[in-house]
Amino acid sequence: MKIYVIYPAPDVRKEFRFGYSVSCLTVATIAKSIGEVRYFDFSLEDKPVDTESLLLAEIAHARGPTTCVVYFDSIPLHRSGNVSSARHLCGLLRQAQPSARIIACGPYCMIRKMHENCADVTVVSEPEYSLDIVLKGGIHNGCLTATMKIASCVRLIENLDILPSPDRSLLPQGCETPLTTNGTKRLARSAVVSTTRGCLGACRFCPRGSWNLYRVRHRSVEAIVSELSQLLREKCRFKI
Repeated sequence: MKIYVIYPAPDVRKEFRFGYSVSCLTVATIAKSIGEVRYFDFSLEDKPVDTESLLLAEIAHARGPTTCVVYFDSIPLHRSGNVSSARHLCGLLRQAQPSARIIACGPYCMIRKMHENCADVTVVSEPEYSLDIVLKGGIHNGCLTATMKIASCVRLIENLDILPSPDRSLLPQGCETPLTTNGTKRLARSAVVSTTRGCLGACRFCPRGSWNLYRVRHRSVEAIVSELSQLLREKCRFKI
């Protein structure tokens, strides 16, 4: 199975950003255990339209089972939401390869808890836990089957240490010095490491608390140190 994991371009370009999506990259890392993965993050691209054209051409000529996982982000604090771009991209993917299965996932899907009509399946729980089951088309621990339009396992992952370290080799070259989202300048070399998930707040301008059920979950110190050590070994690309 060929699996395309795609983070669409932000709907609004901003001056500042936090780099790539760790959650989307982790989804791609998990998908590697199921099939051949191609990872695209259009929030990192200088010219996302050009890369999008290359992606659509590749999918149009893909042979065999093909799945496109499109990440719907609703967090306005870094990349900005990308829901409009994600829906538009799903339509283009459908035109390019009508037989491809399109899976929608991400924070927006978790908040909305409704099926995205542009997709075949919408994952409304944390995708890192549910996606492997959806891709395999099975039922596990009460999950809905992938033949249904909405898939949901446990809403939140209690033990974040069960997640693999994101495979940063999937990232495009240049992401260690990312562009600001309005494309005006490159930022300092950096890598993004997730230490916690969630928020206790209920700020009107940010949905992070709501899709985490107003809870905070922590990775263990050991897991964080292990990932930092791995990044230090890869110091040719990243700076801590």
